Amino acid sequence: QSIQLAASLVEVGALDEALQLLQQLTKQQPELGTGWTELGALQLQQRDADSALQAYEQAVHLEPENPTAHFGMATAAARCGRRELAQKHQQLHRQYRQQDREALANERRTYNDLQAITTDVVDQLTQVAGVYLSAKQTDMATQVLERAAACQPTHVASRQNLVRIHQQAGRWDKAVRWQSEVVQLEPEKFSATFQLAMLKAQAGRIDDAEQIVVRFVEQYPEHGRAAITLAQFYVDVKPDLKRALAAARAGAELSQFPGDFVFLAALLGRAGDGEAADEALRRAESLNGESGSNVQQVYKQLRANLDRNSKLGP
Repeated sequence: QSIQLAASLVEVGALDEALQLLQQLTKQQPELGTGWTELGALQLQQRDADSALQAYEQAVHLEPENPTAHFGMATAAARCGRRELAQKHQQLHRQYRQQDREALANERRTYNDLQAITTDVVDQLTQVAGVYLSAKQTDMATQVLERAAACQPTHVASRQNLVRIHQQAGRWDKAVRWQSEVVQLEPEKFSATFQLAMLKAQAGRIDDAEQIVVRFVEQYPEHGRAAITLAQFYVDVKPDLKRALAAARAGAELSQFPGDFVFLAALLGRAGDGEAADEALRRAESLNGESGSNVQQVYKQLRANLDRNSKLGP
């Protein structure tokens, strides 16, 4: 704290106060090499090379492998006219600075090697889990996949496999937990978000499912497929014709996909807006580039399905 305070005093130009503080620090803690290094640097700044040389002598004695202390020692010695001493510490400065660089490089290599090893281990665990799954030993597969997920917090495949296992067993809360982690790792992928919404719906948490898709649409307003999926949600999961229409309009305009305009037309027809439905069908036909019979056929099927859905309202 004293060193930080001294540095702050130097920054505001209070050099005498900083000098007094560092001199007091080196008296109270003479074994602190950093204190002597900072004192020497300040004395050099005040053009007191002789005092700086004495401070740096203490610094290199306490921290003989500190390149900063050797650099200060070389500078102070040069200003005092002691060329041989300056050359010696300049050489030591280069030597220990190179050692620091190599140590840092080794740390980075070690970190990268550890990452690679972890990835290999996780891949092997995932393969072992696949063997257990093929043998229908889901409990063992679950344990192995959980270990893989713990080893690598960014490993998506292990989490996806855990979702499938819990989903097939009807353990919706656990499936939701793992799919939530997948979404956190791949927030921009709508397929992951949609699967989470469906899991929540299967668990009976319809409002939560709705909010998940709504938030994605709000966050990615240019994602046409997400808007169309939200419209389908308001048809199949939480019937609401008005909201389904709003989402379908936005989605079709964004996607410019003929099938989305047919879906929109069917919703418009179900809502009793025949003129708008005809316009949407014309858009679908122009985008389809084929005869209108195919578009009309799909429209009739969709419209029949919507007409049977009494929950959509009149």
